[in-house]
Amino acid sequence: MQRFLASVIATTLIASAPIHAQEAPAPLKDCRALLKAARGEIERTTQTEIEYLEDGCRFTHVGLAIDSSITADMDELIIRTPDLLAVWPTGDVFESADLTLNGFALLPGQNFNLQLVYDTDPDAMTANLERLHLDAGALGEFTLAANFSEFDNADLEASPLESEKGLLHKFELSLVDTGLSAVLLPSLMLIIGSPTAEDTTAIATTIRSWPESRISKKSAKSLVRLLTALPNLSGNWTLQFESEEGLAINTLVAGSFDAFADAIPDDAKIEATAAKR
Repeated sequence: MQRFLASVIATTLIASAPIHAQEAPAPLKDCRALLKAARGEIERTTQTEIEYLEDGCRFTHVGLAIDSSITADMDELIIRTPDLLAVWPTGDVFESADLTLNGFALLPGQNFNLQLVYDTDPDAMTANLERLHLDAGALGEFTLAANFSEFDNADLEASPLESEKGLLHKFELSLVDTGLSAVLLPSLMLIIGSPTAEDTTAIATTIRSWPESRISKKSAKSLVRLLTALPNLSGNWTLQFESEEGLAINTLVAGSFDAFADAIPDDAKIEATAAKR
């Protein structure tokens, strides 16, 4: 369970980094220059249109490079962040950003809309993930929000999650699944693995043993139902975690669920709701 959550957190943190562009000695002239500098990552097509926004750029009918051999088509890509044209060439992390991908074709015949909104304070080493929202149309949608402290997201790509010293103070997940998990989770489970029946039973026992000051019996039952439903999460689910003390991010990849559970701060509050089946 914690490795699944770790993957979500890692994806969220890495998403907070900008799409790195080629180095440039001066601010880019306009959004057309940005698109040219991002060649190899954002691909122009014969239908591409470019619009300069007061706080960013809008591109329509572009491709986003997934790897060296795969490019996903997009109807619209909007990047809003202060001083976008000056920051982009440096490769620095945007201190705040609002990124929108509309008509993002992850799979043939399946278009997704994605929005990422976050802000950071590099001096205070804090970050607020205001919203990470994926709308998969008829397949469903999910939304994430989170707050972090004591980590430097400028170093994320060079620092593996196991070495990250940041703290997670708040995490919120809302999922409406009408087929989304069937599309996305099988490949993720191949990478991170799925718990055995014995693991699931042991984890469920641990969750049920938590004090009600941490999680109510109703929420514990819902969290266990979420665990045992994997990878088929059809229905509506929510999960919330909150702690002023903070949970060390690297414990999300602890060797066992018990090790992860032992690291949960005493002041943590966990709430969950589960789909009715």
